[in-house]
Amino acid sequence: MVPLGPVGAACTVVTAALLALFSRYATGFQDWYLSLFPDSETGPARELYELIVTGRENAHLAAGDSFTDVMWIGSPQQKQAVIALVARHFRPAFTPALKAGLADADPSVRVQAATATARVEHEFNECWLALDHAARDRAEDPEALAALARHLDDYAFCGLLDANREAEIREKALEGYRRSLDLAPDDDTIRLDLGRLLLRCGLAAEAAARLEPLVDRTPDRRILYWYAESLFRLSRFAELRALPGRRPDLLGDEAELAHTLRDVFALWRDVPPPTPPEAAFPETGAKELAA
Repeated sequence: MVPLGPVGAACTVVTAALLALFSRYATGFQDWYLSLFPDSETGPARELYELIVTGRENAHLAAGDSFTDVMWIGSPQQKQAVIALVARHFRPAFTPALKAGLADADPSVRVQAATATARVEHEFNECWLALDHAARDRAEDPEALAALARHLDDYAFCGLLDANREAEIREKALEGYRRSLDLAPDDDTIRLDLGRLLLRCGLAAEAAARLEPLVDRTPDRRILYWYAESLFRLSRFAELRALPGRRPDLLGDEAELAHTLRDVFALWRDVPPPTPPEAAFPETGAKELAA
């Protein structure tokens, strides 16, 4: 009003009138936020039934790629629907879809993706606090410590954190796994989780040392997979070749392995080289050499 005089006063009056008019129809922040992530009207049991009936009970395995495709080629409405679904049922496989939303050209999609990311991180932190309190109250309970460590492991693996924060949380998860394994040294599940995280952190020597005691007695084939990975990273190829013979029931020719893994272990299996023809038939070999 000072530089414009009467014109400024008139503009102020018009602005106040427009504010009074539009505030009657404007959506409040709380209503707008809830509209981004509406609650599902279908219960979990009903959703599972519909997935089984339609043959889509394993659809979540490929959902990450499908969501990412929609985020790149879909309409703004489709992208917003995907972000809302990802926020309600977040899995680490959905992280590329959220990151694509954060880089989208549409401001509304970017805002919703940022809100969804904040919501996911908030839920992780809330669960972290609850598990941390439980671990403090039951400091000698390996299950409480392992539950906290697994949550931190999942949080670091979700892909939403920067490199420094991810490394910090993984270090906390490692500490929790080690403490819980010290309290329950016979818990194969904790030992597997620790070995897997050690490999992700590049600590292959400790991973091999943690997993090796289970090689001869574990019924869980996954432990042998991660142990083989640690041996490969340590260049302990002789032990890697001997591993299928050490546990033929899980890694041998008759074991029920996936097709790709069967080829891998067949490549590394310590099989004696074929006998040369001249060794198998010395007389024939000698005549051919003489000829």
